[in-house]
Amino acid sequence: DESKRYGRSIKHLPIDEQNAGVYLVGNRVYLFSFKDNVGVMVENQAITQFLTAAFDDHWDKTKS
Repeated sequence: DESKRYGRSIKHLPIDEQNAGVYLVGNRVYLFSFKDNVGVMVENQAITQFLTAAFDDHWDKTKS
C-alpha cells in the first residue's frame, strides 16, 4: 500500500480536485495556484504555527 511504499502516513480526503496548494516549511508558508501559475511566500512564525496546528487537528480527525 501507499503508506509502506512511501514510508509515510497517507490519508485520502473525499474532496473535489483542487487547483491550489499550501506548503508549510519552517517559518514559511507557500501558497500557490496550479490554475493561474501564481504563488506567494509568507515568512511569519505565528501564521505558520497557526496553519500547522489547524492541519494537525484536521489530520488527527481524518480517518486513515
